[in-house]
Amino acid sequence: DDETQDHLPLRIISIETGQVLREFNQLMRKGKKIDVIEQFNQKLLLKQEDAPLSIVDLLSTQVVKVSEKRFKTPLAFIFLYE
Repeated sequence: DDETQDHLPLRIISIETGQVLREFNQLMRKGKKIDVIEQFNQKLLLKQEDAPLSIVDLLSTQVVKVSEKRFKTPLAFIFLYE
C-alpha cells in the first residue's frame, strides 16, 4: 500500500576507502520511527516502531522477519568486531 509505505535510500560506504559499496532503497512504514538500524557484516538489522525486526541480507536482498514477541527493542547495544 503506497499510502502506508515509503522507501528510505541507504548507502553502504567502505570505512577504509570511502567508496560506495552499495546503494539501495529499503521499504519503510510511513510515520513510524526507526528504533534500530545497524549493519553487521552483510546483514542489516532494521526495526521500526510497532513492527517486527527485519534482517536484510545485503547480498541477496532477502528479508527475514522476527516477531516483536521474539525481539524487543534494546536499550543499548554491544558492538562486536571480527
